[in-house]
Amino acid sequence: MKMDMSSVEERLGAYPHGSFTSEEPVLMERECDLPKVESGGPSTSNLWDNLPENIKASVPQIKELLGCQSEWDQGSTDVFKVLNECDSAQVELLCGMLNLADTPEETLPKLCSCLLALSPELSYSAASAVIKSLLLGKILCLLEPASRCLVAAVTSLSSQYPRAACHALIRPILQEENLGTQQAELINRLIGDCLEPHYNLLVFQMTFTIVWSESMLSIIHSLLDSKLDIDEKHFSSFIAQLVSQAPQFIKSMKYAKMMLTSASFLTSCP
Repeated sequence: MKMDMSSVEERLGAYPHGSFTSEEPVLMERECDLPKVESGGPSTSNLWDNLPENIKASVPQIKELLGCQSEWDQGSTDVFKVLNECDSAQVELLCGMLNLADTPEETLPKLCSCLLALSPELSYSAASAVIKSLLLGKILCLLEPASRCLVAAVTSLSSQYPRAACHALIRPILQEENLGTQQAELINRLIGDCLEPHYNLLVFQMTFTIVWSESMLSIIHSLLDSKLDIDEKHFSSFIAQLVSQAPQFIKSMKYAKMMLTSASFLTSCP
């Protein structure tokens, strides 16, 4: 029996050829964002030794599945149920052992279909660890438009686990010193297509303490265009950040447009 991949396949079909490349994106040579053992804490080997046997046994099974080039069957989802049997530290260790960051992009649709089919759903901590390990490094390293497989994976997991996506994926991307066009484009797609208004407001708040760039301005424009329900406190924080960032955007048309949008928003308030 073939696994139902309709949810991810629908997302793949939503991106026509040309909007995102179907080829593998060019990746920079940089360290992947894998789970790290805190200084002074137990070593990875000790954590592994203390894992329950059923979790240890799942590692070679999942690795074999991730390396399989053929279609996955319905039973493939069962292999990932072990994620619901782990605490947050165990999930992070498992993600590192599985080298999820190195998962080929053509495997992402099958993997995401399994993750989306899990019942019960992943906990917040488990979803955060998986999303971060699986997707963050791929997105941060993009120098070309994301492949359709990567876009479908990001949007499907972010729709299912929006809170985890905001904190484990969007926040660290926004905090990148050299936020690029490709990363901003993906976040804009999440803002427009995946996140509910209260999660867009959460992302909006994240921009208050981050140094802005032209790419960041495009994200903020997308947030403002999403018709945020901004209260006086959040709007005051936004205006304070807007004013503080002014010196570096003297010639920026995006910044000038944002000033006009902010003024329009202010005059429309009762």
